[in-house]
Amino acid sequence: MEPLMVLTATVALLCFTVCSADRVGVPMTLVHAAAAKGALCLDGSLPAYHLQRGFGAGANNWLLQFEGGGWCNTVDSCWERAKTRRGSTSLMVKLENFSGILSNNASLNPDFYNWNRVKLRYCDGASFTGDSKIVNGSSVLYFRGQRIWDAIITDLLPKGLANARKALLSGCSAGGLSVFHHCEDFSRRKDVASNYTMRAFFEDLVTLQCFFPQYALRYITTPFFLLNSAYDVYQINHILVPPSADVHGSWRGCKTRISGCTPTQIEDLQGLRIEMLKASLAFYRGVDMNGMFINSCFSHCQSEFQPTWFDLNSPMIQNKTIAEAVGDWYFGRKVAMFPPFTMRHITPSVHLANQLAARGHRVSLLLLTRTILRVTNLNTHPNLVTFHPITVPHVEGLPQGAELIGAEVPPHLTCHIFTAIDATEEQVRNIIGHVKPDFFLFDSAPWIPRAGRMLGFVSVSYSPVSAIWTALRMVPSAKIVKGMSDEELGRAPPGYPSSVVVPRRDEIAAVRVFAMEFGTVSLYERIVSVIREGEVMAMRSCRELEGKYVDYLEEQYGKRVLLTGPSLPKPDGLGVDEELGSCLSKFEPNSVVYCAFGREFVLHKDQFQELLSDCQILLVPNITDQIVSTMFMAKELKVALEVDKDENGWISKEKVCKAIGAVMDEESEVGKEVTMNHLKWGEVLGDDRFFG
Repeated sequence: MEPLMVLTATVALLCFTVCSADRVGVPMTLVHAAAAKGALCLDGSLPAYHLQRGFGAGANNWLLQFEGGGWCNTVDSCWERAKTRRGSTSLMVKLENFSGILSNNASLNPDFYNWNRVKLRYCDGASFTGDSKIVNGSSVLYFRGQRIWDAIITDLLPKGLANARKALLSGCSAGGLSVFHHCEDFSRRKDVASNYTMRAFFEDLVTLQCFFPQYALRYITTPFFLLNSAYDVYQINHILVPPSADVHGSWRGCKTRISGCTPTQIEDLQGLRIEMLKASLAFYRGVDMNGMFINSCFSHCQSEFQPTWFDLNSPMIQNKTIAEAVGDWYFGRKVAMFPPFTMRHITPSVHLANQLAARGHRVSLLLLTRTILRVTNLNTHPNLVTFHPITVPHVEGLPQGAELIGAEVPPHLTCHIFTAIDATEEQVRNIIGHVKPDFFLFDSAPWIPRAGRMLGFVSVSYSPVSAIWTALRMVPSAKIVKGMSDEELGRAPPGYPSSVVVPRRDEIAAVRVFAMEFGTVSLYERIVSVIREGEVMAMRSCRELEGKYVDYLEEQYGKRVLLTGPSLPKPDGLGVDEELGSCLSKFEPNSVVYCAFGREFVLHKDQFQELLSDCQILLVPNITDQIVSTMFMAKELKVALEVDKDENGWISKEKVCKAIGAVMDEESEVGKEVTMNHLKWGEVLGDDRFFG
């Protein structure tokens, strides 16, 4: 069980409203056992909470949110409060809208949407503290906030809280103060949850006569995150300038908008800000486990309001919304990645790991032992990106020592590589148990989602292969099975969004490998199962290029597709090597053809000699996704010219020379079109957003 962390949220922008479509109505639960313990609201009604169950990887995680609502500070004000919804659950609405940090929508609350989320209703007038009562004739006024807290927690323990893997205690306004008073009790209660014991932090507070956070903080050891505004409107309206201190209304304009403040009033507001920051920074400095988000909005209670919690216009600090800042603090963003045994997937995974590390996340990459040596130089964040070696047991049917698809294992033996991947399950589970990731990116191991449900991480099916090929071949409606005819494989799946990038003869021949049996299922069935079972689907793509294909995948799988962009390393900006630059300067501009080969391709002697002859031979794509991507580049993006193959599948060097000539001829229509589209897409994809 991981340690409790707490979030005290005392502010939110008042200028925003929340659309009802973004909220979820959750029914009230009364704590009937509370009456026997004397745990009652101000008016004697039963305490209550609203619980929405978690699911998936969050099924054993809990978020408890204290409701805010000010305080009553005299007996008379508490008698009055008891007649309102602030002092009686009988007068509260029975269906509570959940939004912001309580939302169950992943796009609105990305880190806590699938947790068990609880809102504790506030009815004692003293931030869930106090243990007394006042009797006036036949009337009784209950100050039983401490007992209410204990009764609600006791009611939740058998509902799953006793077995929580992660927990976050949060609150807004007076509820934020409740967090300070109860976090230590709650964190210790978790350790002995099954015994229903209680350790009341409040008793220490009473002894020390401390009620407010600046005094309580020094006694709190639980990790804390402060969410506040430097210009808290409640403090401005009720503490800095209460109505009694502004009888002539000179602050009325300033309280409404900052532009209405006089220089003297601005100075007073700045004084409030400075005092708040002093108190906050004294708590924060030197404590690595704590965090804070202090903005400068006129605001109060941000965590439950969707526009301030996580929205396009949410307040941001260092380019992070409140939700992102809280999530980064809580999780530490531990990510594990397990790409299949091919450099075509391993290299993009290392690039993505670098991008995640650049954002402060710790990444564990599970790689073949021999492969680590090949990619160590690509690791630009060795302090955050760790390579974990995986040893592959020998599998019958594979050449001795062969591990990598393409470089060491030919396509017709690929099935054995997946057998080898499955044979590493125990090693992978052991590493996961040690690393304890929050997210696990995988591609071809169908047992990862099962492990995620057991160990509590989010399984993300991640593919560096193009979205267009996945949409054409790896969707449920494609139904690729053994024995299909060319005609059957030549049909695009229903609803597929392109009429030009479609199956053709050479691609059909290459795709048959996906109908082959890989153990008990075909490779097609394996990949589709992996995507289906993963909680999240992610791809190395961007909407600028493949938007309609991403939409089709979301429709086919019924889940959102997260896009990483190309995940390319940033150009080093050093320019061309001096020796190479000297060589290239001897040629006319736009007259040199650059032919690159991946690490997994080895030229035979005759091929290399042909490459050095008068007209270079270009190696053609022969893997199905490469063929589809070639069609996409030539027919949709129109940034390339595809060369027709002969009957036997070969391409003659004469055809290649002719195509190169057409593209590089500045006067040809083809050359003009390709050059223009290169410039257009170069501007789009050359944006810094696409580089890590």
